[in-house]
Amino acid sequence: LRLQDNPFILDFPEYEGLVLCRFPGLKKFDRIQDMSKARETWTAAMFADVSRFHEAAASRRENREKQNTSNLTKKDSREEKPNFFADFVTPIEEALMDPRNITMALQQLKESAAVLLDLDGFTEKEFFRNKKRQAEEEDVQSKIQAWSGNVQILFGRTSTNINAQVTLLRTLANLAANPKSGALSIPCANLIDGQLISNKEREDAILEIVHDIIVEPLMQVTGEISPEADVMINALSCFESPIFPDILVPMANWLKDMYCLTPLPHEGVTRLLAHAFTRRASLEAALGLSSSSQDASGEIDL
Repeated sequence: LRLQDNPFILDFPEYEGLVLCRFPGLKKFDRIQDMSKARETWTAAMFADVSRFHEAAASRRENREKQNTSNLTKKDSREEKPNFFADFVTPIEEALMDPRNITMALQQLKESAAVLLDLDGFTEKEFFRNKKRQAEEEDVQSKIQAWSGNVQILFGRTSTNINAQVTLLRTLANLAANPKSGALSIPCANLIDGQLISNKEREDAILEIVHDIIVEPLMQVTGEISPEADVMINALSCFESPIFPDILVPMANWLKDMYCLTPLPHEGVTRLLAHAFTRRASLEAALGLSSSSQDASGEIDL
């Protein structure tokens, strides 16, 4: 049974528990890998009165529609511009207050990241603004630190929910790669890197997400490094995971070209190239060598 992409569940994140409780013989459901663990999260008593979920879903739908309208409406006055950062803070806080809110909260987070990508005409400080006043630098950093801490807690609470973690990781990757995220870009990259270091079970999934959202688009850049590419390069260059150089192997030749593009190489490109060259395959790719270029001792024949 697959309901994950059905529009009706957008405002009813508890659908997973309802289905599991009502259909105890269900073998496969959405992308759940461990059905027994998923069933342990929910009890039939939670759904004794389904009417309350109808009311909650209606309320969520109304709030979501109001929020979307607010985000998408173009404002003529600086004072009328919304607090974009709040759109990323609130869903995380709601998910932490009640685990039943996690699915919907992550969907809202995902939608806010998509809205941010399409918005123009505001500065980084406006992204972190608090109503009518511009955010000060110290205020911005404290907000980011608090938000990052909450995201880390949410990762811990969703350790058995692969769907939730993938959604959260993809949203963080999109924010890390988006110039409009401003000072939020690097912290998002750090959060992904933290999961890459600590969450061994998700290594492959995390590397795939980073490749799809950051590495692959970056490799399409030719010539001068654009502001968008600069943000992605800086986000990647802050990764410290021991396995991260593996994802740079396909980029080795591109990194070499970018490094040689200007007399003063891009600092982020230089760091990434150094990371990449810790892997023999990267060095061979950058130098245009094949395995036949090595002698019996494994040394590269230049």
